[in-house]
Amino acid sequence: ILAGLLFCFRDYSNAVLDQHLYSLLAVAIFAGAFCALLEVFLRDHIILEIFRTSSFLLQGSWLWQIGFVLSPPWGGPGWDQSDSSNRLFLTMCFCWHYLGALAVVATNAATSHCCNESCQLKFGDIDVELDCGLCLHRGKKSSSGALLPESSSDDK
Repeated sequence: ILAGLLFCFRDYSNAVLDQHLYSLLAVAIFAGAFCALLEVFLRDHIILEIFRTSSFLLQGSWLWQIGFVLSPPWGGPGWDQSDSSNRLFLTMCFCWHYLGALAVVATNAATSHCCNESCQLKFGDIDVELDCGLCLHRGKKSSSGALLPESSSDDK
């Protein structure tokens, strides 16, 4: 939240494009902070979790975009501060960054769901999740064997 407040009250000295870029970053910061606050009261709410994660990813990618716009790494001048089409284009880029963040979250969710489904063994009524990265029993969803094999020797 502190970073968002710093960007809100920054002196832009008549740089309209700077102000627009940092205001979009502040939107991402405050959206993520608001979602994190809501998650304190609404636990295990999947929509809030997705929105919070994508907002935090958006902050990082948009900060990189700001760096490329204001001081290009290949040298040369930055973008024209007075051109309104630059603001419109960068607003569209902000939306694309958010869609990219949602795509990353969706890819991670699908991958973890597939790994969780393929690495879950069922022994009767007990679910066992393998947490080793790679699953040795792919495709084998259940087993009729006991969890601990009975030994033939008498333990005394």
